[in-house]
Amino acid sequence: MTSLDLIDRHNTLCDQTSAQYTADQVRILTQMIDKAISKPLTNFSIKSVGYANRRLDALDIAPGGISALVLNGDRKIAFISIDANNLSCGLNKKIEKAVKNMGYEFCEVTTTDNHWNSGITRKEPGYYTGGSLSANELLESVIKCVKQAEETMSPALYRKIAVVFKASVFGTKLEEMYSALSIGRKFIFIGLLFCLAASLILGLI
Repeated sequence: MTSLDLIDRHNTLCDQTSAQYTADQVRILTQMIDKAISKPLTNFSIKSVGYANRRLDALDIAPGGISALVLNGDRKIAFISIDANNLSCGLNKKIEKAVKNMGYEFCEVTTTDNHWNSGITRKEPGYYTGGSLSANELLESVIKCVKQAEETMSPALYRKIAVVFKASVFGTKLEEMYSALSIGRKFIFIGLLFCLAASLILGLI
């Protein structure tokens, strides 16, 4: 194996403290990678592909809405993407179960991490997908999107293209990012106080 891609599905958040990886989780992940590498490779043929997108009028789902990519071949596989910041706890499993009941052997659910209208505080509608929609409403929309994708099924050729790049926004460590965000919040707060004080002095308020 010459390369390895790890993808954070970003599809559930039951506890804010669980958003940070622990040493035990990293160890388990490493063991899973070693186990996957040791297994023999299997072939999978894709005969037809379908795609659909549904836009929703919801506070916590961005304009990208819900997208479904379905693959039909030796097995039926579905990939679901929701243009939102996250999924409410347990909702990803409900979606996967519902799609598998439609005859799919494998279903993956992800979110785009889009903070569209996610609110300043996490108590406001929009932080969790399903905050402005009930879980049943969102689940129903996903099922409709998968069915629409099935209607577009057609033979397809596919190609994989990889672009490798390095980027550092707040530093190379997670602790550095949180530190930068904390400092940024303090400067914003101080700036607001300064503007308020200046307005009072100038008689603008």
